Amino acid sequence: NLDLDKFREQRASLLKVVDSLIVSHNRATLLRIGEEINDVKNKDNYNDYLDILQTIIHDVWILNLDENSANVINLDLLPQLENMSQSADRKRLAEWLKEIETMRENLIVNLNKKIATDGLFMRMAN
Repeated sequence: NLDLDKFREQRASLLKVVDSLIVSHNRATLLRIGEEINDVKNKDNYNDYLDILQTIIHDVWILNLDENSANVINLDLLPQLENMSQSADRKRLAEWLKEIETMRENLIVNLNKKIATDGLFMRMAN
């Protein structure tokens, strides 16, 4: 039971996050989308946002490593992903994936999601 429109909306927001991290370096966008993710109406979708963010970062990382789109999950976003992969640092991409996993582990002990999300995005932006 996937709401495709909702998924595409979430993915578009998270694509902007990754673009802001790699290309435009726009921290205001990161904080705005962090607010959106943590809005009360999205509280049940928090893990979905993290899953989507991970797949986008992973896709950029795959393209950065070998430029083979066969393993890309979000094929319909290939032009944007390829553009980001050209400017991305593969070490940073791997670190971002680790950061997300660490945050997931910390959420088990009831960490404040808003603070965790803002902290994640700011660490990723550095």
